[in-house]
Order: sequence, then structure tokens, then C-alpha cells
Amino acid sequence: MVYTNMSNVFRREKKIEKALKYARLSLEMKRMVDDKTGMALVYGNISDILIKLKRYEAAKKTAGLGIELALETGTLSALKNNYSGISLAYAGLNNKNQAYAFLLKYEAVKDSLFSIEKNKEFARLEMQYQVKSKEQEIEKQQAIIKKKEAIAEKNRTERNAMFGGIVLMILLLMVVLYSYIQKRKDNSIIREKNQNLEIANA
Repeated sequence: MVYTNMSNVFRREKKIEKALKYARLSLEMKRMVDDKTGMALVYGNISDILIKLKRYEAAKKTAGLGIELALETGTLSALKNNYSGISLAYAGLNNKNQAYAFLLKYEAVKDSLFSIEKNKEFARLEMQYQVKSKEQEIEKQQAIIKKKEAIAEKNRTERNAMFGGIVLMILLLMVVLYSYIQKRKDNSIIREKNQNLEIANA
């Protein structure tokens, strides 16, 4: 990865020979660990560098190796880059037929990659939509639950208030009834005392 990055830096700085040197070092590192996908990608980079150096035959051979590995590993991005490289190499060698043939293959792979990316983007957007829909549904359910809880709490408060009112009314009635009974008792006692006094005075 370090060698690939350094190669890319030198390519941007137009130091093509140094870019080629580090690209080849990157290729050797990937070969040592049998990273065929990485090798296919690096072959594409080397082919591009060789084209800039106008070493078309070497670029064609390098891109050809990259195509083989890209097909073996199914690495479309590497296949696209190497098809582009070999097409440009054939164009540099004035072999227009082969240049055009590989250009068509390059375009086909590029379109496939574009479709794959579009499908990935569509799947990502669909997933986002589903997640958002689920979140909205959960929020809706939570709102319904909260509303039901609020109504239940209100009913409970009203019920408790009504029960409290009934209890208070019963207590008041009991007090009134007790007062009434006590008054009658007192009146009865007074009446009895008065009668006794009248008898005593007669």
C-alpha cells in the first residue's frame, strides 16, 4: 500500500520513472503474499505508467497480465483499468482494430461497474427508507401508547376523585345522621326531664 501511494504521488508530480519504480516494488510485495487482486490492480497502474513513457509493447504485455488476473479473481475495477491500458497500448502501436476491440470491452466493464454502483446506491437508499419508515412507525406506536396512558391516567384520576367524593358524601351523611340522632336523643331527655318536673310540681 505504501509503495502504491508513493507511486501515485510521483505520477502526480510527473516523475514517471520513480512512479514506475515504486509501482514495481508494490507489485513484488503483492506477489510475495499472493495477492492476485492487488497484483491485477498494480498491473493496470504499471501499464498506465509505461504508456506515459511511450513503452507501448511493455504496456500491452503488462496490461495483458493484469487482464488475466482480473478475470481470474473477478475484479472488475482492475479489469476496466487493464482494458483501458491495453487499448491505449495498441493505439500507440498503431493497431487500431485491437485498440478499438479493447476499448469496447473497457466500456462494457465500465457500464457494468456503473450499474453495480447504481444498484448499491439504490439498495442503500432503499435501506435508509426502510429504516426511516420503521422509525416513524415506532414513533407513531409510541405516540399512541402515550396517548392511551394519558387517557388511562385521566380516567384513573377521575375515578379516584369520584370515589373520594362519594366517601366524603357518605361521611357527611353519617355526621348529619349522627347529629340528628343525637339531637333527638337530647330532645327526648329534655322532654322527659320536663315531664318529671311537672309531675314533681303538681
